[in-house]
Amino acid sequence: MSNAVARPAAPLSAFMAGLAAGRAGGGEAAVREAIAAVTRAAAAWPTPQS
Repeated sequence: MSNAVARPAAPLSAFMAGLAAGRAGGGEAAVREAIAAVTRAAAAWPTPQS
């Protein structure tokens, strides 16, 4: 479950993926590539220390 996981960048990430997909033509392939790019960027972010 992810109920206690903080995702402060989720709205910005979704906006950026949508913007990138729209600028690339807005088709399914563009959406998938934009989401993949955001996912790769998020995976590279450092894990916050508790």
